[in-house]
Amino acid sequence: MVGVKTATVSRVLNDKPNPIKVSERTKSRIFQAVKELGYQPNAAARAIRQGRFNRIACVVTQYGPRGTTYWPTMASYLEIAADKLAEYGYSLIFEPFHIDYPTDQLLETPGLFTELAVDGVLGVAAAGMVAYEVDEKLSRLKAPTVWLNRNPESEGMVVTCDEVAGARELTRHLIGLGHRRMGYVGTQGDHHSKQDRYRGVMEELAAGGLEPVSRFLKERLTGLDVVAGELLDHQPRPTALVCYGLFEYDAAIMEAARRGIKIPGQLSVCYFASPWDRRETRSKPTRIEIPEIPMAAAGVDILMARVREKKVLPVPKPFVGKMVVGHTTAPPEVSMGA
Repeated sequence: MVGVKTATVSRVLNDKPNPIKVSERTKSRIFQAVKELGYQPNAAARAIRQGRFNRIACVVTQYGPRGTTYWPTMASYLEIAADKLAEYGYSLIFEPFHIDYPTDQLLETPGLFTELAVDGVLGVAAAGMVAYEVDEKLSRLKAPTVWLNRNPESEGMVVTCDEVAGARELTRHLIGLGHRRMGYVGTQGDHHSKQDRYRGVMEELAAGGLEPVSRFLKERLTGLDVVAGELLDHQPRPTALVCYGLFEYDAAIMEAARRGIKIPGQLSVCYFASPWDRRETRSKPTRIEIPEIPMAAAGVDILMARVREKKVLPVPKPFVGKMVVGHTTAPPEVSMGA
């Protein structure tokens, strides 16, 4: 139909180097013929020939048993990773491993790739815990692996975020507005973000010669409304709160409303936001936007360098979140006299 050899068609469709240069006109004719014939490449056959599957496995942490709704943070990482992998000609498959929330114990052994049918693994530790059994199984696969948002001290390649820097920036913003009595709404946990955000707030307050309203974090099983309520009932009451995330922010807003505390006039509130929970309403909150999108893109680039070029790139510096000043923080004109 096109008048060229089968090998030439194969090289053009698979984007292989060809010692004999194929003109753009011939390529165009080949692609047009493929379209008219409705040709669909056989991925399985190609994988056998090339010894490559052109797909990446994404393992994700998920609190709760099978059937539990996915932690929303997954959306940012998975969507960006899938789009970025598509640019490389790869597809993404994923399988969650389910963790018990109170104990961090693995609920069931994942059916994770009983046969190696992927070229690499992209891990997302958004829920914090990575079970030993998962690491063990991945190590047996011997596939290139890159983790997103895992604790930096973990073994292997990890792309992470500088949580301390983000916390200090939020706190500096509040200090710059004139706040001197501040609290932190958060819970304890093993993930580095739980510890680093709190530490960043405390460090910045200390640098400014200020004492926090509260120096402690509650156990995570304690209701967030209790944590926020205790801070707001403290005397003298804080004029500003830094919240770990969206759920803590919502708890602080709710408890302030119950007590008739106006935001931001009597209480400034800010938090750390994932891309999925940005709020573009009139009451857009002040926040640090966690750099999940560039983290996912960088993770894919690092993984592809290992998969395609057998090249090990250096561990990237932690990404820094973006500060967005919204309508939930203001100078403590009223609250200083509370």
